[in-house]
Amino acid sequence: MAAQSITTDQTTMTTFEAGATSTDFGGGQGSGAETDFYIQGSQCFSRKVSGTTAVVGFGVTGTGPTVAGQHVYVWVINQTPGLVNATTAGGVRVAIGSSGNAYDMFYVNGSEDLIGGWKCYPVNWQATPDASAGNPNNTNVVGALLSTNGSVNRNNLGIDAIRYGTGIDATGGGSPDPDLTFADIADEDSLVGNQWGILQPTPSGVALQGELRIGADDASTATTFNDTDAVLTKPNNNPSGVNVNTTSTFSGITLQGSLTDATFTGCLFLSLDTHDTGYIDASSATNAATASFDLCTFLDWGTFDGRSTVTLDGCAFKNSGVVTTNGSTIANSSFINCSPVDVGTALGDVSNTDFTSGGTGHAITTSVNSGTVSFNGNSFTGYSGTGANAAINFTATTGSVTVNVSGGSIPSFQTAGVSVTFALSNSLTLTGLKTNTEVRVYQAGTTTELAGEENNTTGTFNASISVSAVDIVIFNLEYIAIRLTNVDTTSNRTIPIQQQEDRQYENP
Repeated sequence: MAAQSITTDQTTMTTFEAGATSTDFGGGQGSGAETDFYIQGSQCFSRKVSGTTAVVGFGVTGTGPTVAGQHVYVWVINQTPGLVNATTAGGVRVAIGSSGNAYDMFYVNGSEDLIGGWKCYPVNWQATPDASAGNPNNTNVVGALLSTNGSVNRNNLGIDAIRYGTGIDATGGGSPDPDLTFADIADEDSLVGNQWGILQPTPSGVALQGELRIGADDASTATTFNDTDAVLTKPNNNPSGVNVNTTSTFSGITLQGSLTDATFTGCLFLSLDTHDTGYIDASSATNAATASFDLCTFLDWGTFDGRSTVTLDGCAFKNSGVVTTNGSTIANSSFINCSPVDVGTALGDVSNTDFTSGGTGHAITTSVNSGTVSFNGNSFTGYSGTGANAAINFTATTGSVTVNVSGGSIPSFQTAGVSVTFALSNSLTLTGLKTNTEVRVYQAGTTTELAGEENNTTGTFNASISVSAVDIVIFNLEYIAIRLTNVDTTSNRTIPIQQQEDRQYENP
């Protein structure tokens, strides 16, 4: 295939290496080169911020972001976390503006969350600031400030590389070269000469803040991504109590390229951010990637936009956003307290999947308005009625649809006008039958025969049942007759039969 290629679209404003200059915000001791602590290259800049009402920092003057969607990335360390105010009071602030006297301030962190040393803070330059100094009118100055609540005796604010952009592009991989993994990409990001701050290693896996593009949106770049049991966390870039710092679609994974093959097995996608929750996007690219998600877990995650070249099997979603199938298939999975799965017109693309309501909302939304649909093996818990908590929401206003349900019960549903008819058709299988056994299946509590066989010779009896309960009679002259009553057939049933020899029977 091809060697791995892992690059970023970030533009560097400064890495604060030798020869760099800074722009100071506020009074006091000025900033300067710092070689005792840094995260990128061989030095950073630092400054002393001291006082009960001090709001002091520094940054760099240059060409800043101007394109919508770009975020600035600023590496910051606070060496005196106990003497910095809380986030809501602007303990740590990113500054974006036009000069050292005119800048907007975005509250990104504070004393309640400063464990871990260096942190990279992404901020959307078009976001609403929490405070401002002067009258900023462009983005040519970017930096950071501290707001302290006591006296400090040494340089406590450090700032390293400042960049702006959207994310990482990862291509290549595949035999004889190693397949791409999250760890490979994070290792490249965290090299001392890089430190992009987009996909960084963590003790449990990797943390994503920005867009990870797997594959190139073309028909010529081969890319193979294959990861197992990886943990990808979306950190909280938007603390509560202050204005949001990023767009709601800032962080996620885009799958693209007709020669891209991505496999995710047993991976955990976890979001700690209630605003920028993370996304999986396989639908927006011009050239479709092939991808499979097997036994993956999505916890508090955002949206998932699939495609006909994408499959989900054995996945678990909890407290997650809308999954839009766009032709992808979902099987053997579970959804607990999630936004509805939007299947478009392909209701049958979801099978053998369990849905549990969080108290309100639908499990599935569909726009199908004609034809006959097979709907197999799905179950719904906590959904009811024909309103906002119905299991399936049929959004078409006209038309007629028949849904053949097997391996499950008929779900509750809401319709905007389309005529919907559900037909239950679950399988009933009896095994272990003796030769020449007669089988009769009746609607429970009645003499209405639904299925039967005079002389079974195969040992197995199969029937398709369209009612919720049946009575079964099993008769053979040489064995004691068996009657099973009120057998639940709201799902596929297989019943092993053990016939006992009738020692009183005599055939003269």
